[in-house]
This record gives sequence, structure tokens and C-alpha cells, in this order.
Amino acid sequence: MKNLKTKPDLPSENSDKPYSNFFSWRRKLKNQILSSCLSSSHFEKEYEQLRYVLERTIKYGESDSALIIGFKGVGKTLLLNSALKSFKDTVENDFITVQLNGLVHMDDNLALKEIIGQLHLDELEGDRVAGSFSDNLLFLLHSLKTGDKETSKPVIFILDEFHLFCYHRNQTLLYNLFEAAQASYAPICVVGMTTRIDVTELLEKRVKSRFSHRTILLLPAPTDIERMQLFKSLLCIESESGRRKDKFVQNWNSSVNNLCGNSEVKEVVEKLLFHDISEKSFRSFLLYLVSQLSVSNTTGASLTAEDVLECYENWSQDDKVSILQGLSTLELCLVIAICHQMELYDEVPFNFEMILQRYLNFARQSHSVKIGERSVILKAFERIQALELIIPVSGMAGRSGLKEYQMYNFILRKDQVQKAIQAYPGLQTDVIQWSKSSLD
Repeated sequence: MKNLKTKPDLPSENSDKPYSNFFSWRRKLKNQILSSCLSSSHFEKEYEQLRYVLERTIKYGESDSALIIGFKGVGKTLLLNSALKSFKDTVENDFITVQLNGLVHMDDNLALKEIIGQLHLDELEGDRVAGSFSDNLLFLLHSLKTGDKETSKPVIFILDEFHLFCYHRNQTLLYNLFEAAQASYAPICVVGMTTRIDVTELLEKRVKSRFSHRTILLLPAPTDIERMQLFKSLLCIESESGRRKDKFVQNWNSSVNNLCGNSEVKEVVEKLLFHDISEKSFRSFLLYLVSQLSVSNTTGASLTAEDVLECYENWSQDDKVSILQGLSTLELCLVIAICHQMELYDEVPFNFEMILQRYLNFARQSHSVKIGERSVILKAFERIQALELIIPVSGMAGRSGLKEYQMYNFILRKDQVQKAIQAYPGLQTDVIQWSKSSLD
């Protein structure tokens, strides 16, 4: 950060000098950004829907099933945990949760053993859990069947990454869990969480028929104003009770309040919201911003618009641009040729021969670029493919199946290529000029 420089002689935290406890406040800010609850104000309706489903199982012993659908970081787990916590606060509503994750429990046998372990059924039956899959499944179903609404504790099965369970063989686990919920052997509720909005289409017919088709969609639409309010609430520091008013806190909070009215900062927040509406992503940006701060000059520390803008530039650095900057001159020239090809022919797929001719036309007119052997140019083209800057078009292998005629699509934008060229060290002038023109 430009205005926050670390001085060689730092005052101790016990010193009375202002801003001597900067590091402790920075640590407090980090904890505040990380540990404070995610905002769920957008999901009040969805929260009530989920709570109703859980209430029917926990309070009244009615089995059910539901799916929570939303992209990563939207707050699916937060919503579920908040709803469950509301029941845990009352002693009379005692229940058991069984948590599974499709990334960890990659087949039904692993998932089944985990269920038995979390229900502590293995303690009742010794090494029964070490049996075959069919034995363990029968054991679990028998345990559920022997329960009833009056004597059994409600069991909430939580299946994170639910769509991955759909790829298990015959979907046996899902079928039996939904069957148990439908048959009401004991009060159970199956709650799946997934990012796939089409997840029900992955269910087999027999499984889908036993699912309640309760789906809770988390589609947040935070506004710029709400995101600025979050910016202010996460960065402002609350003075500890019983402690004298800290001058650093006063200056810091004043600077944050001023930033909330700054047009450049508002633009940064709008860009962050446009690219990713996830609150987790926004908190990660603020954490990165706070982590970059250091002790300022003797007049005091404050957050400025320049700090936010500089942080955003580093934060928003395009990985694909970084990859382009690591290419050789020949490889970059091929990328420029591809970019021209796609621009002139309206995104029509291309092959190596097309790009080769476009590159050779430029190289013959250039005084700084030497024409290499065909095999060397092909090798450079293959490296571009290996970096996944171009992707093959399925079903378009070209004549005789030769790799030179395989058709490809370009996945980069022209502005990404131009940005990489501007930052490329020592690039020849005629290559730069060629990149700016498609008339070659």
C-alpha cells in the first residue's frame, strides 16, 4: 500500500503512543471478517421453508426430504446450520445429525459405514460394520425399522455435494434413504445440498418417485447499497468495553466512513459484485485488503481509496493473462494469429494450417521474427493446446485424422491478449503493431 509503510522502529503494544497497537487491531479486523456470521437476510423465505421441513421431523416425527440448491459460497450450509441451531436451543427437541459429503464418501459402502459410525450402531453390534455392503445396508434398515415416532430420536441426514451421490452405482443409498423417509420407519429427514440446478434429472426413476420434490433455491440478489453496508460493517472497529477511546480506532472508522461515499471505491465494490455475488468472495477481498496494510507514518493510519484500488488491481489479476506472459515469442505470435483468425471469421473454429499461414504471412514481412521449421511451429501450437488456451472441437478431427487439421476454439478474449502483450517484457515492436491490426 502506498501510504502505509512499515517503520523500522515500531512502538511496543504497551506504549501510550497512538497507533502502537496497530497489529492487535489488524488481527481483530481479520477475525471480524472471518468469524462474523454471513448475511442471510436475502433468504428469510427459504429459511422458513427449510425450518418447516425440519420442524415436521424433529417436533412431530414426520419423515421428509428436501434439496437446497445454490452456487458455491451462497450460504447453503449457513442456512441449514442456522435452522438446525434454532431447534438445538430447545432441550425437548433432541435429534441426531448424520453428515456425508460426496467428495469424501465416493461410493455407497463408504457412506454406509460412515452412517453406522455416526449413529454409533457399531457399538451395539460389535464388528458388524465390517461386513459386506448388503449386510451393512440390511443392518441399517433394520435399525431404522425397529424405531417409531414415540421412542426414536429424529435423524437428519445431510448429504453435501448431493449430485455426486447420484453417480454411485444404482443409486442404492439414495433409494433406501428416500424409501425409509417415505415409509416412515422412524422420523428421518434427508437434506441434500448441491450446486446442480438440474440434479433431479440425475436421479433414477425409482429414486425420483420416492423423493418429496421439495427444492429450496438460493438465488441471492444483493444490491450495491447492501454490499457497501457490508463493506462498512466488516471494516469498522468497535472499541472494547471499559477501554478508553482509541485515537487509531476513531481515525480508522472515520476513513472507512469516508470511503463509503467515494465513487472509485463504489465502482470497485460494483465490479466485485458483478463478477461474483458470493459474500464469501467479497470477504476474501476485504481480508486481502486488511492483510496488505502496515504501520503508517507518524500522523496515523487510515484506509484510503488508493489502497482499495491497488488491492483490487492485484486481486483481479487474470490468470490467463499471466499464462500468456509466460509464453515464448513464437507461441505468443501464434496466439495473436489465432486472435486475428477468430476476429476476421466471426469465431469460426480453426486448425493449425490456418494459423500457420497467417503467422507465415506476418513473419515474411517482419525484420525481427525469424521463420522457424514447421515442426517447431507445430510444437509451439501443441503447447498452446496443452495450456488449454485452445480446445479441440469434438467431431471435427479434420481430413484423414491428421492433427494439423483438427479444429479448435479459442477461449481467450482479445482484451486479455492485448493486456498480456502490453506487459510482455522486450517484445518486438512489429509484433506489438501486428497484434493491434487484423488486416494482415
